[in-house]
Amino acid sequence: MIEIRDCRENEVGLLGQIEERADAIFPDGLISEHLENYPLVYLERARIHGSLLVACNQHDIVGFAVAEMREDSYHLFLLAVLPEWGRQGIGSSLLDRVSEEAKRKGLASLSLTTFSHIEWNAPYYQKKGFEIIPSAETSAYLQGILKSEAQEGFVNRVAMQRLV
Repeated sequence: MIEIRDCRENEVGLLGQIEERADAIFPDGLISEHLENYPLVYLERARIHGSLLVACNQHDIVGFAVAEMREDSYHLFLLAVLPEWGRQGIGSSLLDRVSEEAKRKGLASLSLTTFSHIEWNAPYYQKKGFEIIPSAETSAYLQGILKSEAQEGFVNRVAMQRLV
Protein backbone atom coordinates (compact mmCIF):
# COMPACT_ATOMS: atom_id res chain seq x y z
CA MET A 1 0.00 0.00 0.00
CA ILE A 2 1.32 3.40 -1.02
CA GLU A 3 0.48 6.50 0.98
CA ILE A 4 0.63 10.00 -0.53
CA ARG A 5 1.29 12.64 2.13
CA ASP A 6 3.07 15.88 2.86
CA CYS A 7 6.83 15.60 3.18
CA ARG A 8 8.22 15.83 6.70
CA GLU A 9 11.13 18.09 7.61
CA ASN A 10 13.54 15.20 8.24
CA GLU A 11 12.75 13.67 4.82
CA VAL A 12 13.70 16.54 2.51
CA GLY A 13 17.35 15.46 2.35
CA LEU A 14 16.37 12.00 1.08
CA LEU A 15 14.70 13.25 -2.07
CA GLY A 16 17.87 13.97 -4.06
CA GLN A 17 18.71 10.27 -4.25
CA ILE A 18 15.22 9.50 -5.56
CA GLU A 19 15.55 12.22 -8.19
CA GLU A 20 18.96 10.91 -9.32
CA ARG A 21 17.71 7.34 -9.62
CA ALA A 22 14.57 8.45 -11.47
CA ASP A 23 16.65 10.57 -13.88
CA ALA A 24 18.90 7.59 -14.63
CA ILE A 25 16.18 5.97 -16.77
CA PHE A 26 16.35 8.76 -19.37
CA PRO A 27 18.35 8.10 -22.54
CA ASP A 28 22.03 9.02 -22.34
CA GLY A 29 22.73 12.69 -22.98
CA LEU A 30 19.12 13.80 -22.63
CA ILE A 31 19.53 15.24 -19.17
CA SER A 32 22.60 17.42 -18.89
CA GLU A 33 25.21 15.76 -16.73
CA HIS A 34 26.08 19.11 -15.17
CA LEU A 35 22.49 19.65 -14.06
CA GLU A 36 22.17 19.40 -10.32
CA ASN A 37 19.27 18.02 -8.34
CA TYR A 38 16.34 20.23 -7.50
CA PRO A 39 17.87 22.56 -4.87
CA LEU A 40 17.25 21.65 -1.24
CA VAL A 41 16.32 25.23 -0.43
CA TYR A 42 13.44 25.03 -2.93
CA LEU A 43 12.37 21.64 -1.63
CA GLU A 44 12.31 22.99 1.91
CA ARG A 45 10.35 26.07 0.84
CA ALA A 46 7.84 23.83 -0.94
CA ARG A 47 7.57 21.65 2.16
CA ILE A 48 6.85 24.68 4.34
CA HIS A 49 4.15 25.82 1.88
CA GLY A 50 2.58 22.36 1.78
CA SER A 51 3.46 21.74 -1.85
CA LEU A 52 5.98 18.91 -1.46
CA LEU A 53 4.33 15.51 -1.49
CA VAL A 54 5.89 12.09 -1.00
CA ALA A 55 4.75 8.61 -1.90
CA CYS A 56 5.67 6.07 0.77
CA ASN A 57 5.46 2.33 1.13
CA GLN A 58 5.56 0.85 4.63
CA HIS A 59 9.19 1.82 5.14
CA ASP A 60 10.53 4.22 2.54
CA ILE A 61 9.80 7.14 0.26
CA VAL A 62 9.49 5.82 -3.29
CA GLY A 63 8.52 9.03 -5.09
CA PHE A 64 7.73 12.70 -4.69
CA ALA A 65 6.20 15.73 -6.39
CA VAL A 66 6.94 19.44 -6.10
CA ALA A 67 4.38 22.02 -7.19
CA GLU A 68 3.89 25.72 -6.50
CA MET A 69 1.43 28.45 -7.33
CA ARG A 70 2.50 30.44 -10.37
CA GLU A 71 0.27 33.04 -11.98
CA ASP A 72 -3.23 31.52 -11.95
CA SER A 73 -1.96 27.95 -12.11
CA TYR A 74 -0.37 25.33 -9.92
CA HIS A 75 2.90 24.40 -11.61
CA LEU A 76 4.34 20.90 -11.26
CA PHE A 77 8.09 21.39 -11.15
CA LEU A 78 9.10 17.81 -10.53
CA LEU A 79 7.57 14.36 -10.31
CA ALA A 80 9.99 11.51 -9.57
CA VAL A 81 9.41 7.85 -8.79
CA LEU A 82 12.10 5.25 -8.14
CA PRO A 83 12.47 3.09 -11.27
CA GLU A 84 11.73 -0.16 -9.43
CA TRP A 85 8.43 1.37 -8.28
CA GLY A 86 7.51 2.66 -11.73
CA ARG A 87 4.41 1.64 -13.66
CA GLN A 88 2.47 0.91 -10.49
CA GLY A 89 0.30 4.04 -10.46
CA ILE A 90 2.46 5.98 -8.01
CA GLY A 91 3.12 8.84 -10.43
CA SER A 92 -0.60 8.98 -11.20
CA SER A 93 -1.44 9.08 -7.50
CA LEU A 94 1.02 11.92 -6.92
CA LEU A 95 -0.37 13.77 -9.93
CA ASP A 96 -3.95 13.34 -8.70
CA ARG A 97 -3.01 14.67 -5.29
CA VAL A 98 -1.26 17.69 -6.83
CA SER A 99 -4.43 18.36 -8.86
CA GLU A 100 -6.52 18.13 -5.69
CA GLU A 101 -4.24 20.69 -4.05
CA ALA A 102 -4.59 23.04 -7.03
CA LYS A 103 -8.36 22.76 -6.84
CA ARG A 104 -8.33 23.28 -3.07
CA LYS A 105 -6.29 26.45 -3.57
CA GLY A 106 -8.88 27.72 -6.06
CA LEU A 107 -6.56 27.61 -9.06
CA ALA A 108 -7.86 27.10 -12.57
CA SER A 109 -5.23 24.72 -13.91
CA LEU A 110 -2.18 22.58 -13.38
CA SER A 111 0.82 23.25 -15.65
CA LEU A 112 4.17 21.58 -16.26
CA THR A 113 7.01 21.38 -18.75
CA THR A 114 8.23 18.04 -20.03
CA PHE A 115 9.94 16.19 -22.86
CA SER A 116 7.72 15.92 -25.92
CA HIS A 117 9.23 12.70 -27.27
CA ILE A 118 9.69 10.48 -24.21
CA GLU A 119 6.90 7.94 -23.62
CA TRP A 120 6.60 8.57 -19.89
CA ASN A 121 6.59 12.34 -20.34
CA ALA A 122 4.28 14.28 -22.73
CA PRO A 123 2.40 11.20 -24.03
CA TYR A 124 1.83 10.06 -20.43
CA TYR A 125 0.57 13.47 -19.37
CA GLN A 126 -1.72 13.64 -22.41
CA LYS A 127 -3.32 10.39 -21.23
CA LYS A 128 -3.86 12.17 -17.90
CA GLY A 129 -5.79 15.02 -19.52
CA PHE A 130 -2.98 17.51 -20.17
CA GLU A 131 -2.76 19.36 -23.45
CA ILE A 132 0.32 20.85 -25.05
CA ILE A 133 0.07 24.62 -24.96
CA PRO A 134 0.79 26.09 -28.41
CA SER A 135 3.87 28.32 -28.21
CA ALA A 136 1.82 31.38 -29.23
CA GLU A 137 -0.44 30.78 -26.21
CA THR A 138 2.28 29.95 -23.68
CA SER A 139 2.36 32.39 -20.76
CA ALA A 140 5.44 34.50 -20.14
CA TYR A 141 6.10 32.46 -17.02
CA LEU A 142 6.10 29.13 -18.88
CA GLN A 143 8.13 30.64 -21.73
CA GLY A 144 10.70 31.62 -19.11
CA ILE A 145 10.86 28.07 -17.78
CA LEU A 146 11.26 26.62 -21.28
CA LYS A 147 14.01 29.14 -22.06
CA SER A 148 15.84 28.32 -18.84
CA GLU A 149 15.55 24.60 -19.55
CA ALA A 150 16.94 25.12 -23.06
CA GLN A 151 19.91 26.99 -21.58
CA GLU A 152 20.53 23.96 -19.34
CA GLY A 153 20.69 21.74 -22.40
CA PHE A 154 17.18 20.30 -22.38
CA VAL A 155 15.76 19.74 -25.87
CA ASN A 156 12.30 18.86 -27.17
CA ARG A 157 10.50 20.44 -24.23
CA VAL A 158 6.85 21.52 -24.22
CA ALA A 159 4.57 23.29 -21.79
CA MET A 160 1.38 21.43 -20.88
CA GLN A 161 -1.72 22.25 -18.91
CA ARG A 162 -4.97 20.73 -17.73
CA LEU A 163 -7.93 22.29 -16.03
CA VAL A 164 -8.62 21.25 -12.46
